[in-house]
Amino acid sequence: MSLFRERLSDPRPLLYDGGFGSQLFARGIELINSTIANDTHPEAVQDIHTAYIEAGAETIGTNTFVASALHLEMADRTGDAADEIARQAARNARLAVEKSGKQVYVGGSMGPSPGAIEADSGDTVFGIANEKVRDAHARLSKALVDGGVDFFVIETQFSAKEAAIVVNEARKHGLPIAVSMTYKCTKDRKTGEVVYKTDWGHSPQMLIDTLASGEYSDGENLLPYVDIVGLNC
Repeated sequence: MSLFRERLSDPRPLLYDGGFGSQLFARGIELINSTIANDTHPEAVQDIHTAYIEAGAETIGTNTFVASALHLEMADRTGDAADEIARQAARNARLAVEKSGKQVYVGGSMGPSPGAIEADSGDTVFGIANEKVRDAHARLSKALVDGGVDFFVIETQFSAKEAAIVVNEARKHGLPIAVSMTYKCTKDRKTGEVVYKTDWGHSPQMLIDTLASGEYSDGENLLPYVDIVGLNC
């Protein structure tokens, strides 16, 4: 069992860190893609991690929310140059942990694709092809593992379908997985009931059902591979 999974069995609250891009901005670092800072401003990235650790965070997330190949190609980082950004991000986080001398876990942050995906839009005219989405998440998850993360944080997802695609790629590395989607509250106009759904209209129950369905994992139920399900933002 991984050390992180052992920690999850402890009933004590587990404090995660906060925003990363906002902390880069506070240091005057504004880039076309915030993850490039892992390469161009590694000391600042490590300093942000260190500040969160000193504030009491027991887990920190890599600066890779928009580090998939689909995001980085818009910043002219392609191929191994894009993968190296994620590897460097994990290494920066690990260095901060090592310098702290504390037991701190590193989560590999994996955000949503830069736009709708084919599985939601129904075509590739408006949506990004499912296979391109799958390949980008496969590359990012491998790069994060190569860099030394302890678990995956599949976060701020709008699509239960994309979340399932990401989980299916991440699970191949055997690390713990956390999945969170971002919801808005609204009211059912007929019943007045308050409901929570993502911008794509996906509910928490749809996430569970989609993970269990095997539709995006060659028929395999993905729920046994997920250690944490939650929400953020």
